[in-house]
Amino acid sequence: MKSGAESGWDYSTRWFFKEDGSPSEELVDIETRHIIPVDLNSYLCKNARILSNYYKMLDQDQKSQEYAKIFDNFVESIDQVLWNSTSNAWFDYNTKTKMQNPQFYPSNIAPLWAECFAQTKLKEKVLPVLNYITNEEAFQYPGGVPTSMVKSGQQWDLSNAWPPLQEIIVTGLENTGDAKALDIAKKLVEKWLRNVYVSYVQSEKKMFEKYDVEEIGLPGGGGEYDVQEGFGWSNGVLLHFLSKHPDLSNDAFAVRSNGPSMISPSWLCKLFLNTFFVVIITTKIIVIS
Repeated sequence: MKSGAESGWDYSTRWFFKEDGSPSEELVDIETRHIIPVDLNSYLCKNARILSNYYKMLDQDQKSQEYAKIFDNFVESIDQVLWNSTSNAWFDYNTKTKMQNPQFYPSNIAPLWAECFAQTKLKEKVLPVLNYITNEEAFQYPGGVPTSMVKSGQQWDLSNAWPPLQEIIVTGLENTGDAKALDIAKKLVEKWLRNVYVSYVQSEKKMFEKYDVEEIGLPGGGGEYDVQEGFGWSNGVLLHFLSKHPDLSNDAFAVRSNGPSMISPSWLCKLFLNTFFVVIITTKIIVIS
């Protein structure tokens, strides 16, 4: 239970497995300690590259090379253990069953976000991953990309979508530089901005930590506590998307709801300045990372 909470995905069927290794929807079957997660290893991989670059800037070549080696080891290990050439994505690995978990999670493409794969394998990895995304049902929801495809009642499952996971997917696609990937990323941004905005209007100007992907304008639910208002990463991801896509037209934000019929990105930026201090802190974190 503690490992499941520390994972940040507290809780999700991503960690639930019965004794025979089959998937479970019950919290009592949590097996977090036996899972090698794609996203955690991608974060560590990216951190190693960042540290290597920092040490190089400080003229500490030995430390820079040390972390460069760590980065290379992560790249190789993620490729060998987590990449699945049949499904064209990266999957969590269960150390008890010695098998990958083929279920969908946004974390399945975290190596694209972290740019944690051999650059010589860019086309070999990116194009197949795009096929995976194009054919995956999870990318067809109107309100964003769900956290999983299992409606378990846990908050890190369907039908909840979390802002940091939307950013991982969008930035991962943008990192490829591929025209098709950029188009998919932009459409995902449009979905997310529309969902957040309709929710903001219908809740009398509230931001939430998570949102529902099945019906736009609703905050997420489920889990061990009530949905939290705020919210640092919701504000930060939204402003990050707007800063990366200033060319989005009003037509992209046409809203058929009880709220306004149109929205402009510039107006939306002003709308969220009432969370000024949280926004500044969150934006700095995004820039540094």
